[in-house]
Amino acid sequence: MQRHASINYKKTLSKIQEVLQKTNVNLAKIDEDKNCLPIRKLEQMGLYKRKYPIYAAYLAAISSYPMLYKVGDEDDLTASIFAKTASILSIKVLDNTNDTLHDYDQAVQSLIKHEEALVDENSTYNSSNELIAKAENSTYLMARWTYDTLRKYVDDHQYSFRLYKDDIRNYMAGQRYSFYQKMFNRDNPQSISLNEYLAKVTNKGIGSIWFDIDLCVYEKKYGPPTGDHIKLIQHVKRSMEHLHKSTLFYDDASDLRSDIEEKIVNSVVLYGVEQGYCSVEDVEKDPNGLVRKLEKTRALRDIIHLGDLIFSKGIYHLHKAEEFSDGTIDIEALKLNLGILRAFAMRKWIIEQKNLECIKASLRSFYKLEKIFNSIPAHILSYENALI
Repeated sequence: MQRHASINYKKTLSKIQEVLQKTNVNLAKIDEDKNCLPIRKLEQMGLYKRKYPIYAAYLAAISSYPMLYKVGDEDDLTASIFAKTASILSIKVLDNTNDTLHDYDQAVQSLIKHEEALVDENSTYNSSNELIAKAENSTYLMARWTYDTLRKYVDDHQYSFRLYKDDIRNYMAGQRYSFYQKMFNRDNPQSISLNEYLAKVTNKGIGSIWFDIDLCVYEKKYGPPTGDHIKLIQHVKRSMEHLHKSTLFYDDASDLRSDIEEKIVNSVVLYGVEQGYCSVEDVEKDPNGLVRKLEKTRALRDIIHLGDLIFSKGIYHLHKAEEFSDGTIDIEALKLNLGILRAFAMRKWIIEQKNLECIKASLRSFYKLEKIFNSIPAHILSYENALI
């Protein structure tokens, strides 16, 4: 990391520790709020894990420094990294709540209130004192930390906050679609096409939201983008969007067994059905046999390659961004950090599979664009047109 102007290893670690301290102070406020469920109780229920803020702060830091190192001071970096960390905490805990405790209507209602907490000054808590309602309130308070931080930098009408609101709305649509598949197609959750998954479910990737958070700070310091600067911003935004969408496919490879058991839509199964490697009925009849079948065929490996196709689009947009760069954003550092996030997203799959092929696949995180693209099989490239 030292060879990139925007990232100093020691300074980044110090900033992560600072953000974690700020996060812990705010988490303690949840314990004091009678409307919320304390963190320890959320942890006991399996809704919160102590690793969440650590992972989130690290990934937030390595993406914020390249964006803000020339236009923001240390307080600005702390604010942006904290806002991104808080957004992930609220998303993860509410996602776990919806997955384990809610039916579809309850999940949709919780997403409506979650969206309000992230974008609306007048958002409110649940009024009920029931356990689940208070667990939801804890996530809404986390979301408010993101909103309150951003409003110190921008107003509702400004360019970056409008993008942020639009992307929050798109994220919620992706979440609703994912929950719909799980809850209304419970006997057949893998019934959608892979193209539908690409177009709808992947909207729940948070890359655009994280970019927008950085952009709110960026706009406050640099002003609204104009001319070629708009093109620069658009390409960097698209790169973040594609990167985080690609991680959903690496997650699907890692979570294949648990998704089948919990009847959660998974792209590996969708692809396996479309290619004739398995049938939808296999999900019910022989879930363990289905996992083995998908691992032995090329279905799982091809989904990794599909993730790589989306990832390569992210790298491509950073190359395009360089054409309009004025040096305010460290594009080279962003390329490195995209690779780090890809490798991080693949960690569970690598640990579970424990073979040389997985290690080789993870090393593609740091390939040049042409080499990544050339490693993708021709039959996977046919999905390129489905990428928005």
